[in-house]
Amino acid sequence: MTPPYSLFLRWTGIAVLGAILLWQFAGVLLLVFASILIAVMLLAIAGLIRKYVPISQGGALLLACLTILFFVALLGFLLGTQLAAESAQLQKQLPKLLAGIGDELGIQHLDRRVAALAQSFASRDGLMGKITATTSFVVSGIASTALVLVAGVYFAVSPKMYRDGALRLVPPRGRDSAAQFMDTCARALTLWLVGQLATMAAVGLLFAIGLLALGIPSALALGFIAGVAEFIPYAGPILGAIPALLIALSMGQQEVIGVLILYVAIQAVEGNVLSPLIQRRAVDLPPVLTLFSIVAIGEVFGALGLLLASPLTLIGFIAVKQFYVRDTLKEKASLPGEIKKPIAEDAAQPTQSR
Repeated sequence: MTPPYSLFLRWTGIAVLGAILLWQFAGVLLLVFASILIAVMLLAIAGLIRKYVPISQGGALLLACLTILFFVALLGFLLGTQLAAESAQLQKQLPKLLAGIGDELGIQHLDRRVAALAQSFASRDGLMGKITATTSFVVSGIASTALVLVAGVYFAVSPKMYRDGALRLVPPRGRDSAAQFMDTCARALTLWLVGQLATMAAVGLLFAIGLLALGIPSALALGFIAGVAEFIPYAGPILGAIPALLIALSMGQQEVIGVLILYVAIQAVEGNVLSPLIQRRAVDLPPVLTLFSIVAIGEVFGALGLLLASPLTLIGFIAVKQFYVRDTLKEKASLPGEIKKPIAEDAAQPTQSR
């Protein structure tokens, strides 16, 4: 067996083993990435605080943590109170609304059919089993969220320690390139988060104004919920509209139609005006690449992968451009989040090489 062939088999085995380990620990790695994203957010908020308040880095990080916890608690409070307040009214109005929809569509006794279907679903396989499964899912989600938040705080407190530790795993000849990649990714994720937060704020404000115009109660709270849900790509806007639709259902068909039209109009503005305008100033990812990456990542890694699909696509985009286009093909390529060299410095390089 020739040495090159032996080397090929060795590296093939390492690649296969790495792929298997990556697949087995995909859930844990996604949680680690979510923690890094939390750390980037905390550091960005802390940096913004320190620009206007003379405070230490630790104090700024503490204020950043309290800010995030406040908004998370506010979201949970608003979502819970709105659904609880409207559930009784919705339960009274839903049969009448379904009967009206059934008459318009030519479906007799639609309200009774839906009620029978719901009763059949509740009794199938035992209600206790469904409650147990739901409780287990909720507890697991809360535990994972707490783990991500705590790990994100640790990453934010000592980012240099973890960065240097990761670089020690890279062979010495590749450390400069790996360090550049990590720094570029950190800046790109910060820019992406800023752009995402701007989009969320704009969508939430538009939704709240539209609901106020339609006479939907608690419009500001519903707008806040819709804005936060905008963080989840593609599925988030639908989830964010559900509370408003449930409240509209308790009011009548005209309100439901009004909320649906408002939702479609805002999504059209967000997709064609807001996102291109904001993200072009932040990180400009090809829309088709983003779309298919979100579908692929969500299909492979499930709900958590769908939630993190956009930043994962951004990291993959940077990796391909730096390690393949630049380092392998030796071609020029601009990277999202990269600090551009001054024109004078670029112009001086050919002169020095001569």
